[in-house]
Amino acid sequence: MKNSSTRPNPAHPAISRPPPTGARPSLASKPHPPSTSTRPAAIAAKHISPSRPPAQKISQARFDPHPVASPFQGTGGHAQGKTAFAHAYNSGSIPCRLQHGTVRITLQWNNPLPTLSYDPLLLLCMEGLQETDHPFVTVAQLATRELLTAPDAGPKVAPLVAQLALRLRASLLATSRSPDGFLATLEVLRLLSNCVGPELNPHTASFLAPLANTLLKPAAPTKLRDKCNEVLETLARNGGAPAMDAIRAKVPSFR
Repeated sequence: MKNSSTRPNPAHPAISRPPPTGARPSLASKPHPPSTSTRPAAIAAKHISPSRPPAQKISQARFDPHPVASPFQGTGGHAQGKTAFAHAYNSGSIPCRLQHGTVRITLQWNNPLPTLSYDPLLLLCMEGLQETDHPFVTVAQLATRELLTAPDAGPKVAPLVAQLALRLRASLLATSRSPDGFLATLEVLRLLSNCVGPELNPHTASFLAPLANTLLKPAAPTKLRDKCNEVLETLARNGGAPAMDAIRAKVPSFR
């Protein structure tokens, strides 16, 4: 016969007993921290810095390196400048304007170059090479180069050689202490020689003193020395034997 004391009494429900002292709680009863995988994607994205594309460099040719002329030094809200070119530019007699592009500064002419008269336009621009402030020096340099390299420039420039030579020599002397200005004026001399050839021979000797002084300076920048040699070679090639004799008389080291 079975013992009835081992059967549960339905009138007395079972009482849960606490675990004995020192016993570890069941892992099933321990609360778990929320999983990081349940976080919204937007919260996780805050901690991820997006990759940025490398910054693009701006072309320095867009910016003119010369100081800007102050409009308070002149009259009528215009900068004064140093030469007749600045006065002509302020009065609107120079038929072009600067165009600040995304890559470099260019000129926009009011009329096509073949229709322009070089007298007195080229004479004024050649004198403007002595300017040191923007916009005068910038316009003078760009305009002189474009006028000398125009397809029909030769017949227009030839009658003005004597007057151009006087202004170009003055510009060489005025810019001899400014490397950038002197470099730009040397380039104009090279272009003038290419434009008129041996017609420049009577005036070649007047250009040589600033070039010889630069070549004799041990501390002269390499780019200036190279430019001087390039100009001398151009004068000798375009002027022939008379030009070579004039150069050797002033620059004995030239071969």
